[in-house]
Amino acid sequence: MDNSIVAKRVISALCAVFLLIYIAYQGYMMVYKPVKTETAYEYTIYDTVQTKIFVIRDEKYIANNAKGTFVPVVEDGKRVSNGQEVAIVFANTQAASNYIRVKELEESIDRYKTLASQAESYAIDLDTVDDEITSRLFSYIDTISTGELDKLKNRSDALRDKIITRQIVTGKTIDFASKISSLQAQLAKLKEKDSDYQSISATQAGYYINGIDGYENTIPYENATSLTVNDIDKALETTASQIPPNAMGKLVNNFDWYMVCNVNSNSIGNMSIGDKIKVLLPFASVSEVMAEVVTINDTNSEKTALVLRCNLMDSNLANLRKENAELVFDQYKGFKVTSSAIRVNEKGEKGVYVQTGNIITFKKVEVLYSGKDFLLVGNKDGSKGYIKLYDNVVAEGTDLYDGKIIG
Repeated sequence: MDNSIVAKRVISALCAVFLLIYIAYQGYMMVYKPVKTETAYEYTIYDTVQTKIFVIRDEKYIANNAKGTFVPVVEDGKRVSNGQEVAIVFANTQAASNYIRVKELEESIDRYKTLASQAESYAIDLDTVDDEITSRLFSYIDTISTGELDKLKNRSDALRDKIITRQIVTGKTIDFASKISSLQAQLAKLKEKDSDYQSISATQAGYYINGIDGYENTIPYENATSLTVNDIDKALETTASQIPPNAMGKLVNNFDWYMVCNVNSNSIGNMSIGDKIKVLLPFASVSEVMAEVVTINDTNSEKTALVLRCNLMDSNLANLRKENAELVFDQYKGFKVTSSAIRVNEKGEKGVYVQTGNIITFKKVEVLYSGKDFLLVGNKDGSKGYIKLYDNVVAEGTDLYDGKIIG
């Protein structure tokens, strides 16, 4: 065989090999990353202690011997005056249903009359209406996410009304007169039916609560601040008492109410009387409550009795009794980075390496909290040269130094 032909074949084979090596190298460089990075996001870590709380209020039953279907007319947790109507009792469920429907129709008629008056106005700004729709939409979503279903109808109606207002502003014609006339006709028919009822009034001023759970007299209100570990354990283990047959809701006389619990004595740290702490309630209708520490008892035993005071009241707080809780003794807010990202430079400063483009830069950190595989770090007083939000932090990498260029 001609030597020139052999040479050409050898050269062709070598070129093919080099081409394959080049392609493989380029592919490797596309996927190869000399460092592994993570984005610095802001996190909040709570230092908590899990416990179970028992709620004590200054509660007194509203006694009334009325018989029939009971309908509250005041929202739980609302302040009422002495003699104010708080509930009504109907002879049967149908009469009660008619009454509730009458109130709903009256509210609907008033709403549509308000909307009709807006239709005659030309001074409504579209941007303002859009902002209000957005606000009410978020409020509606927030109501669902927080589980405050008692407020859902009002939030839904408010959102719908603003959407109708926008339709009016943009020129849509809505026949409010026919709608109002139809509702008034329904209302007139219902008012013809028997709806006699007996009124239940508050026997003193206070917060009205419709629900009765049988734990109202478990711990006398006047003893709340002097409870021991044993007292609280007994309250948490006790079963509900029989509810008096003539009890028609209850009144809370005092502004202050208490959450009592037992915690491990080693967990309270430097807690003292007067401290404000956050109480997380993961399974209740309200997610968290701020309270003041008013009693720390039995600190020499394995457990410590804590009494927390609160003076807020609403429909969600009104029905708390026995609840799983987390007491937040401290909280830390900073940028979460993996432990392997923390380095010490030649000056002995603690920090992280950050990748910006293809340049590695050292940034200092202030360690705020140390977890199992991570740390929360901060930017000391906003100083320059420290880590900041969204920095591309190097979690893994070798031979790193300030100013290094990576290819």
